[in-house]
Amino acid sequence: MRKIFLLTLIVLVMASIFFPSTIPTTEASSKFNDTNSVEIDKLQLDGIVTGFPDQTYRPYQLVTRAEAATMIGRALKLNGTQRQTQFPDVPKNHFASGYIQSAAEAGIITGYANGTFALNNRLTREEMAHILTRAFQLNEKSVIVFADVYPSMGSFEAINKLATARITAGYPDGTFQPRKQINRLEFGLLLARAVYPHYRDQVNAAFLKPIFKVTVDAPSAITVRPEPSTNREEIGKLASGTATWIYKIIGSWAYVASEEMIGFVSVKHLKAKPTSTQLSGKTIVVDPGHGGKDPGASGNGLREKDLLLDVGILTRLNLQAAGAKVIMTRDSDVFITLDDRVTVANDAKADAFISVHANSASSSSAHGTETYWNSTYASKESHQLAETIQKHLITSLKTSDRGAKQANFRVITKTTMPSVLIELGFITSSIDAEKMKTDQFKQDAAKAILKGVTEFYANQ
Repeated sequence: MRKIFLLTLIVLVMASIFFPSTIPTTEASSKFNDTNSVEIDKLQLDGIVTGFPDQTYRPYQLVTRAEAATMIGRALKLNGTQRQTQFPDVPKNHFASGYIQSAAEAGIITGYANGTFALNNRLTREEMAHILTRAFQLNEKSVIVFADVYPSMGSFEAINKLATARITAGYPDGTFQPRKQINRLEFGLLLARAVYPHYRDQVNAAFLKPIFKVTVDAPSAITVRPEPSTNREEIGKLASGTATWIYKIIGSWAYVASEEMIGFVSVKHLKAKPTSTQLSGKTIVVDPGHGGKDPGASGNGLREKDLLLDVGILTRLNLQAAGAKVIMTRDSDVFITLDDRVTVANDAKADAFISVHANSASSSSAHGTETYWNSTYASKESHQLAETIQKHLITSLKTSDRGAKQANFRVITKTTMPSVLIELGFITSSIDAEKMKTDQFKQDAAKAILKGVTEFYANQ
């Protein structure tokens, strides 16, 4: 039976185990002097893992495929007698030969396409997922989403099964890091949870949390793809009116998950379900700056146009959830002229216009958030809107407060309704850029804009 795990985000260190090229042994004590883990101690007492002669466990040493086969073999009580194997690169007298052959015969560990086993290759986290799900016959799947594990990946189901069994959880940022090599501590903890189920009760997940409950708002069914690209094959469709959860925004794509399907869909066809009526009757234009041939500023691994599209779409969803009608000047990576952005707002007779940008400077020391307004039209209201949004941005983002300021940017000079232009932070500042790279920053920025808009209208 399938279950939905929507667990709270708690920092979790994930785990693994290893054996050296010649198996060292420890004395009878179950304690290692460099590791304080009841799970590792239990594995040692049961003869599943061993340490080194100096009573160390060396938790951060990476695990080889031979070592993984040995540990799994011991845990399952497989035949570890050294013998000839089906792999030409595994000598009969190798310490792991018996466990490797037994694991291969049981379908737990496979070789490579060229027929070799690659004894000393370092085990990756996705390889670990395959091995543990086969070894312990983990078959249950659920709606669990990692930011970097896509349905197109060969390890997708194995990772999902391992997480569903509460043997593993992701990193604090919602990633699994499938191609990261695994160390002895990580492997040991994971193996202990597989062997001794009561240790799974301590697992608190760091999977991606759902951001919005949305419905498919399109004339017909929309295509679901395994990655955020139209070049990838279709894996299914979501009918118009279908409810689903968004877990992540990547440009013009949304990573969605429901009981039926996990994958990527075009965000333009998703609409947030209203959860309040605070902004009912209001039409708000959201303007993610730059786009297409105009990338905006860049630096510290960020491109302005990409950041702004993510924040703009999240802002649209937040405003829709509060009951507003939202019009986007762009919802994909396209170039829109400044005058066309103005025309969109004026033609819609919008109640407010919000342009989202990020700053840059010749000096990397410049940092912080600021919001601009103009006095040409709706001067008083634009000033108030800028002040309230700025206040909530600073509270939410914990950036330096550069204030609400008057300026003559074309998009806020020519729009006839209350209008603001937000500079979220400086891409040229390492301080701001590290924050702006995170999903949490983008979500917090969108929520702060919502709070500012809501407070503005509440005071009118």
